[in-house]
Amino acid sequence: MPQKLYLIPNTLGDNEDPSASMGKEVKEALLSTSCFVVENLKQARRYLVRWQLKEKIDQSLFIIHNKKTEVESLIEAERIFKSGESIGMISDAGCPAIADPGNQLVQLAHRLHIPVVPLSGPSSIFLALMASGMNGQSFTFNGYLPREQELRITALRKLEKRSKGNGSCQIFMETPYRNMALLEDLIKNLESTTRLCCASNLRTDHELVISKNVAEWRKNPKPKLNKVPTIFLIQV
Repeated sequence: MPQKLYLIPNTLGDNEDPSASMGKEVKEALLSTSCFVVENLKQARRYLVRWQLKEKIDQSLFIIHNKKTEVESLIEAERIFKSGESIGMISDAGCPAIADPGNQLVQLAHRLHIPVVPLSGPSSIFLALMASGMNGQSFTFNGYLPREQELRITALRKLEKRSKGNGSCQIFMETPYRNMALLEDLIKNLESTTRLCCASNLRTDHELVISKNVAEWRKNPKPKLNKVPTIFLIQV
């Protein structure tokens, strides 16, 4: 069988049955390779168990790929590829190589002329956009905003200005324990007519999507988003 790089999505909720949101091609990819590149080993093992593939844990090689290990992990992945083996990259949540460091492994596969196979699965970014009621034909995902408050507020105003200029939806996220600080900055610094959506805990029993203009946000109690995976969207 020709070697490939499989981009294997994960569920957004830790207890979700993966077969409910992903097709049989994902399970087939998990079965067809014995080398996995993962960001978190425990998360990857739990994922295989939820696919009822517990036996794969002892049969497989796991390469940890994150900001601290990316140099070593890419060297090891190149060695695996050159030995003729396929690799499966498993995301911690949602789709691989989106808002995580996996894109470098994809670049490596392309340099080595190895087919890259993206597999369908849930994406918190697109689910949030779908549920927000904002412009699904013109949008930008901006990743993480600056950590420092002054720089973050400047970035928010630039995104608002961009949206005002072209009607696009601007999407971004934050490290979960800083969610409330970001929400405070959004409510205090955006124009009252700008629409703001917070989409948290998507595809879980605690899913919450709130989409309204900033003036309405200022009148009502804020949701508790501390340490909760959340996507933020704004549109003028």
